[in-house]
Amino acid sequence: MEDAALREVLWHLEKPMDRAAQLRVGFVVLGRVAVRCDRLEELLTALSRIPAAEVEARRVRASELLACPPDQADQVLQALPKSRRRRRRRGSSAATRDERGPHDAR
Repeated sequence: MEDAALREVLWHLEKPMDRAAQLRVGFVVLGRVAVRCDRLEELLTALSRIPAAEVEARRVRASELLACPPDQADQVLQALPKSRRRRRRRGSSAATRDERGPHDAR
């Protein structure tokens, strides 16, 4: 893969691509596009500061951060998960168990 391709913010996928392979080169697959991980994190942070009701403001900000036309930003916004629940990391419950004393209730 060429260095120039890796510097792109957004890739348009003509066919489905392996998500793990994309992650290895720093991109997250969202529908028919792949977004560079650092820009996706920046976008999610920016969107968290804009109320969901302000659809046009979110669209404009996404377009700016992704350096793409608004219609392509819409594709990315539509492909984003609707919630940002934090996943519990593996082993975190085991660490918590080890830190509790023998009389601590769960």
